[in-house]
Amino acid sequence: MDKSVTKIEISLLGSWLIRHVSEPTKKEPRRKEQGLLAYLAVESGQSHSRDSLVGLFWPDMPLSAARNNLRVALSRLKQYLRDSSILETTRHTVCFNGDSPVLLDVTQFLALIKQSEAHEHRSLTACAQCQAHLKQAVDLYRGEFLTGFFLGDCLAFEEWLFVWRERLRVQVLKLLDQLVQVAEENGQFDEAGKYARRQIELDPLHENAHRQLMRALYAQGQRSAALNQFQTCETILRNEIGVEPEAETVLLRQEIQAGTLDISASAGHSAQIVRYALPEITTPFFGREAELEQLSQRLTERSYRLISLVGPGGIGKTRLAIQAARAQRDAFRDGVYFVPLEGVEKAAEIPTAIAEAMGITFMASAASPQTKMVQVLQDKQLLLVIDNLEHVIDEGADYLLELMRTAPDIILLVTSRERLNAQMEDLFRLRGLPYPDAFDDVTAVHFAAVRLFGDRAHRLRKRFLLDEDTLPHVVRICHLVEGLPLALELAATWIRDFTAEQIADAIEKDLDLLITDLRDITPRQRSIQAVFEYSWKQLSAAEKQILPLLTIFKGGFSLAAATTITGASPIILTRLRYKSLLRSEGHGRYSFHELLRQIAAQKLPDTSQAVQANYIRYYFQLLQEKTPILKSYEAREAGNILMMEIDNIRQAWQWGIAAKRFDDLMETATLLVEFYAYGGLFSEGITLIDDVLQHLPEEEEEKRPFFLIEKARLVNEIEGLPQVQQLIDQILHLTEDSPIYQAVQARAYYYLSKSLFLNSIDSKASLNYAEQAMVLAKQVDDIDLIAQLYNQLGSLHYRFEQT
Repeated sequence: MDKSVTKIEISLLGSWLIRHVSEPTKKEPRRKEQGLLAYLAVESGQSHSRDSLVGLFWPDMPLSAARNNLRVALSRLKQYLRDSSILETTRHTVCFNGDSPVLLDVTQFLALIKQSEAHEHRSLTACAQCQAHLKQAVDLYRGEFLTGFFLGDCLAFEEWLFVWRERLRVQVLKLLDQLVQVAEENGQFDEAGKYARRQIELDPLHENAHRQLMRALYAQGQRSAALNQFQTCETILRNEIGVEPEAETVLLRQEIQAGTLDISASAGHSAQIVRYALPEITTPFFGREAELEQLSQRLTERSYRLISLVGPGGIGKTRLAIQAARAQRDAFRDGVYFVPLEGVEKAAEIPTAIAEAMGITFMASAASPQTKMVQVLQDKQLLLVIDNLEHVIDEGADYLLELMRTAPDIILLVTSRERLNAQMEDLFRLRGLPYPDAFDDVTAVHFAAVRLFGDRAHRLRKRFLLDEDTLPHVVRICHLVEGLPLALELAATWIRDFTAEQIADAIEKDLDLLITDLRDITPRQRSIQAVFEYSWKQLSAAEKQILPLLTIFKGGFSLAAATTITGASPIILTRLRYKSLLRSEGHGRYSFHELLRQIAAQKLPDTSQAVQANYIRYYFQLLQEKTPILKSYEAREAGNILMMEIDNIRQAWQWGIAAKRFDDLMETATLLVEFYAYGGLFSEGITLIDDVLQHLPEEEEEKRPFFLIEKARLVNEIEGLPQVQQLIDQILHLTEDSPIYQAVQARAYYYLSKSLFLNSIDSKASLNYAEQAMVLAKQVDDIDLIAQLYNQLGSLHYRFEQT
């Protein structure tokens, strides 16, 4: 705006300030009126309904009273501004006139940035005009947007304030970083240090700015000051978020100490106009070092032209793609562009989306957008980041493959929840960020998942630290969400209301806490439920039928189990894996991300009881097949198979109890105990048998001895003689004078004999019980028990001979 016609200057970059140019400023508006004016000015150019403004500034008042307050506030503001054209009001709407004689520093700030980005120049270092624009923008930024301003009873306004503060802060940090680079390249290290210090003032945790200042100080001969700056950086990081400096910062200090740092300013500038259009990164990026290194190598060598980042929603595909592309933004002659497909409804719209991202306007002609885009790109050397392809993947993948055939110098970096399934695809399948196995791991602060939560939490609550009190609970949160970045960010938004321990407890109970209303998070990622629903819409009817059924499995499942129990075909499992709803664990096994499993389970049909019956039958049959092998030369292989399925076996047992399938449970009990004894899981085996005993109804009481004798086998392995004796007495009492329990009695005498023998107590009694067991074992023709008894009797006779 021409300053000659400016009547009012409003400054929001820093503390709230308004100035009438020609006349002294009257008494300041009230605080809520200040907030209302700031909101309308920043969001100028659009009409706001009065009811939406009421919801922002008087959310807890009765509607009639709140509307009256809005009328009064608008009237007072008009009087204060002394120009009725500034605020355009109707009965239902309010709008700040962007063409009014008001100079708003936020608008100036953003306009200067836009002018610099739109200007074509060889390089920023060689463009004095753009440098001047950036410096002017930096000077406008007196401080944080509306510094110290808050309306405690207006939560929606506070969220709006937070989003704008973060957006503008990130913008000015980006400008300062650019100005540092320009100053370094021009050898103006005093100026580079000035802009680096400004970054640190705005964000003390901005580690790159500390490195910039260290280099600037060293270049000016201030070696000690540069080393002191490292100490300052290290102290701030430790005290604020409990982390150590990055490896790059430590290496820089070592080079300064050794005097080997090369600070030669680059005098050469690129002769080419480099363009790029990538989204703002409003928060720091954590982890994925290995993936970034591999992507950097791919994009540098350009031997892989179709690179896909695939994983479930919220895994961080887009952030990784932007981070990798940003590192290569000057490496492609014709630019690097981000192409979001979220609003694209069909593959035919992809060329238009690419054109919009590149700022290309097609002239009217008979040629289709597909043909035009091929013509535009056929001789271009550029990187396109195609984001969120999954909902148009069938025809969309075909179009991208055709595009690559006709434009041989373009590289595609694609993010999708489903792989493209193409021969030339270089697939990066992403999982959660790494986190420590143990809750008390002293190195926990170095793990990316922990650092991510710590950063996001600290932004919302400055008193939050990653220390010995909070770390175990943060690590527990990481375990509960399996390092899923979006889930960590959603969980961290609650740090203003709950402790880390309370957040972990809440997530463990349900997923309702994993939701936010922050405006700078897209609606489909404001909750884990929304992320899943977006993927659910992309599934076929058959996939929607099978996916919920697969959630009944615990700890993963095999192809055979899924096919037998749920009727899933191998092709459906493959499609679900391609769409990142299932994970391949190798050895023909699949698993869910736990959060996705819980949400998908909510869609289980009423007919799932039949699937549960199949589940119980399948895993009981697995025990029947594999347990006998535990006594053979192939024991290790059979044991490994059963151990991989232990979670499912345990659940099948519990479901068998709930379904009152006591005949099946009794037939399987010996097999279950054999497996648990093989694995050394004696205590857990006892617990599973006790669960049956506790739920055994009166009409099934005759089965109790059969379960008790299985418990006795396990108790005999870990308890002393008194506990074994007590249990055997109970069994013998229940089986007294009943011939159907001869096999149970035989084993009872054997276990008692064995316990006496192992505890070296009363060898004669031990021999007597072994002989009684042998008589009964032969009557029921229990060959295995007879063999064990011969061994027991041999040991007893040998002991008698020795004594």
